[in-house]
Amino acid sequence: MIVVHFRISIVLLGFLLAFAGCSSRNTTQSGKQPEKQAAAKTSAVNSSSDCVRGEPEALLGSHSVFKQAGPHEALETVDTGSPIQLVIHHFGCTHYALDFEFTFPGERMPDPHVSIKDAAALLEKLPFKEGNKQAMKGIVAAMRRMAEDPYKQPLTMSETETLAATTPALNVLRIRYDVAL
Repeated sequence: MIVVHFRISIVLLGFLLAFAGCSSRNTTQSGKQPEKQAAAKTSAVNSSSDCVRGEPEALLGSHSVFKQAGPHEALETVDTGSPIQLVIHHFGCTHYALDFEFTFPGERMPDPHVSIKDAAALLEKLPFKEGNKQAMKGIVAAMRRMAEDPYKQPLTMSETETLAATTPALNVLRIRYDVAL
C-alpha cells in the first residue's frame, strides 16, 4: 500500500470553501402531518448548522451523477470518457475530505509514478463548476508533484490541508484531499 502525504498551500483553503459548496438542505418527507414536517425541517437545519462546512455539492457541472449518501456525505460518479473509472466521495464536517477513487482497467494499475500522473491528467480534463476550478487546479498540480516521488513522506505544504495516495486494491488508486476546518 502506498501512503504519501502531501500538504497543499493554505491559499487553497479559501477556494475550498467555495468548492465545498456550503449549503443547507432541508428535505421534508411527504405524508407527514404539518407539525412533523416542521420538526423534520428544524432537525435538518440544525444538523447542517452543526457542521462547519454544510452539506456537500457536486464538483462537476456535467458528466457526473451526484447522490447524497447520508448526513454530510455524498458520492459523485463521474463519466470520464476513458477506461479509468472515477468516483468522488465527499464527506466530513470538521475535517472536510474528498476521496478521488480511480479504478484502472485490468488487474493492476500502472506504477505509482504513472498512475498518479494519469489520474491528474484525467482530473484536469473534467468540467468542474466555475467555483471549483481554481481549487482543482491546485489539487492537480499537487498530484503531479506527488507523481514525481510518490514514496516521499511527508510533503508539507500547510498546517490544514493534506493530499494522500493509497492503493486499496491492485487496480485502484485513492487520492484523499483533507482539510481541517
